[in-house]
Amino acid sequence: TLPGLFAAVAAAHPDAPALAGPDLATGERTELDYRALDAAANALARDLAAHGVRPQDRVAVMLPRTVEAVVALLAVAKTGAVYLPVDPDYPPDRIAHMLTDAAPTLVLTAPGTPAFDGAPRLEIDGDLPTGTADDPGLWRTQRPDAA
Repeated sequence: TLPGLFAAVAAAHPDAPALAGPDLATGERTELDYRALDAAANALARDLAAHGVRPQDRVAVMLPRTVEAVVALLAVAKTGAVYLPVDPDYPPDRIAHMLTDAAPTLVLTAPGTPAFDGAPRLEIDGDLPTGTADDPGLWRTQRPDAA
């Protein structure tokens, strides 16, 4: 699984650079090593689970191309849910059709993103969630195909 492969690399190279890109809040370049990326994804995965996300659910991620979008992708995978990317620059009618058709359990958005009917949303404000580096996340206990 993606979480399993990522966990192996993160364990082998925790201090190696893992991700660089714009920050959601400031637009400034942000860099994360594997330890920080894993901790942020584990924390967001737990938050997703607290908001009712379970394995096989669909989670729409409507974020610009930022570090937080990658954290969200990994967090969704760690919950065992299905990642549905939605470009926030799509026309509103297209976004509404995608969300209606997919019926996601939750929509992850940036602050100021217009609301759409049908699914609760969780705003990602640009402050990366944190957790402990040794926290394995949810994927080991919630993934139906986990070893």
